[in-house]
Order: sequence, then C-alpha cells, then structure tokens
Amino acid sequence: MPSRASLSASVYYNVYDDIRSIEPTPVSFTPLHWGNGIQGDTYGLEAWADYRATDWWRLGAGLNLMGERFRFKPGASGLLGLAQVGDDPGQTVKLKSSMTLPHGVMVDAFLRWYGPLPDPRVPGYAEADARVAWAVTDRLRLAVSGQNLLNPRHQEFPAPQADAVPRSVFVSLSWGF
Repeated sequence: MPSRASLSASVYYNVYDDIRSIEPTPVSFTPLHWGNGIQGDTYGLEAWADYRATDWWRLGAGLNLMGERFRFKPGASGLLGLAQVGDDPGQTVKLKSSMTLPHGVMVDAFLRWYGPLPDPRVPGYAEADARVAWAVTDRLRLAVSGQNLLNPRHQEFPAPQADAVPRSVFVSLSWGF
C-alpha cells in the first residue's frame, strides 16, 4: 500500500563572493561601472509536506525560512548600499488542496503568504488562487481560474518601481490529442 504522507526538508547555506556592485570609474567616459564588490551568504530551511486524505483529495504545505548577510568587500565604494542585493522575504508559507470529484470535476485551491521585503520595505501579503476544471470529454477540458483572490491588488515590489498586482479571473478551454 502506498504511503499517504510525505515530508521533505532541506537545510542550506550558500557563500557568495564577487556579487555585482556599482563602482566609480576614475578615468573613463562613464563615471560608474559594474564591479564585484559585495560578498555574503544565505542560509535557511525549506520544507514540504504532502498528505493524501482520500483517493480524491490531496493536501500540501510548504515553508521556506531564509536569512541573508551581505557586506562590502574592503575597497568597495558602497555607493548604492546593500539594498541593491538580497531583498527577499525571510519567510514564505504555501498551502494547497486538490480534489478530483465525480463527473470529471477538479478543484484546486492555493493559499500563500510572503513575508515583508526588508530594504526597500514592502509589507508582507497573503493571497489565494483557485481553479475549477471540468473534463467535458477525454480530450476537452473547461476551466475557470482566479488569482490573487483575497485582495483587489497587492504590492510585491516598492511602489515607485512596480504597479500593484491585480486580482484576475480567466476561463480556458483546452483540447488535447
């Protein structure tokens, strides 16, 4: 009998040297150039779990915890600060539910939460996606999907640099051979 549950976890540590930086150019037409004046490391934990509640219903969860430490190498200008690298959420959580119902109907729901971005600061956010699909025949499938259903819009990047991501709903029809 196959297992109803699985769990995967990974711990990681990455060392980076020669990360891109902006450096002044002493003798050149352009006053700045790309340099490799930043070094640092990232570390964390990624974990995923999957559980088959019944033959027709699967549940899943994921967690990512990440830390970052970056610093300028000796002699680097530090011109734009460390905000130019490593602006990632320290925590991410994802949940999913997938059901295969009678008469070729499938229902998928996803809930995700991203922690805040540190610099420049962007608040964390939670969002949900959903999909209902119907296998009309063996080759024809109709689906209605929605993304970012919890909020009309949410910010993923600093406001001056990016527009807020809107809610969206779409219908698809696919034909397979």
